[in-house]
Amino acid sequence: MRRTLFCVLIVCVIVAFLIGYEAKKNVEIVIVNQTIAASASPSAVPSAAVNKEVFAQVLLKLPAVDREGNGTLADLTVEASSGSGKIFIGFSKGSPLLNTDTQDSIQTALRIARKITSEALDDKDLFYTITAESDVVGGKSAGAAVTVGTMAVVLGEKLKSSAVITGTIEEDGTIGQVGRIFEKAKAVKSAGFTTFLVPQGEAVERVPFETCREQRTATQVIRECVQQFREVDVAKETGLNIVEVANVYDAYALMVEK
Repeated sequence: MRRTLFCVLIVCVIVAFLIGYEAKKNVEIVIVNQTIAASASPSAVPSAAVNKEVFAQVLLKLPAVDREGNGTLADLTVEASSGSGKIFIGFSKGSPLLNTDTQDSIQTALRIARKITSEALDDKDLFYTITAESDVVGGKSAGAAVTVGTMAVVLGEKLKSSAVITGTIEEDGTIGQVGRIFEKAKAVKSAGFTTFLVPQGEAVERVPFETCREQRTATQVIRECVQQFREVDVAKETGLNIVEVANVYDAYALMVEK
């Protein structure tokens, strides 16, 4: 009896492990530098990345902050073609966004897209192209945009040209906070967008600023600065329509063209 129970427990553990592995397993990702793809030898670049026949395409902007602390926008293109379930990531200016955080976000986006759309994606190849200046700082903050773009491509739907989104993406579809919303929002506004989707709790942000005073003596000027914070209502400061979203389901409903 004990032996039977022990065997049953072992089987249950193995089954649970396999189910968890299936849910979390990653697909193959191929990094392709598109600036050299045209001149590279056929053996150096996968043919699918060069000779793809695209049947769906979505363009998005990725809000980011550069190394000087200024808001900026990178370009993200998501394309789908017939294939065997491979993922290609291309870039044309630098590669800071193509780190492990970005790849993890894409893996999570694919799992969520499969779940929401009930698409296996095994008969499709997906191509993610990021165009960014070399000093753009990014990674996980692109997760929500990547997920929305993947869903749109898989479902064959168009996204609104007036909206931009930022936020991380979790396995349950939750959109997580990223910070620096005010700086990103200024870049979004300057680019002509009207709606900025942000994680919950980030429509109002504590922004640092310095107050300084000078004391002059006969021989020198002594300058003392203290960093303080003020609360910024991003919508009022930028004139954008700031919408807080808790998950990718709500975000997609707001970004997709009706």
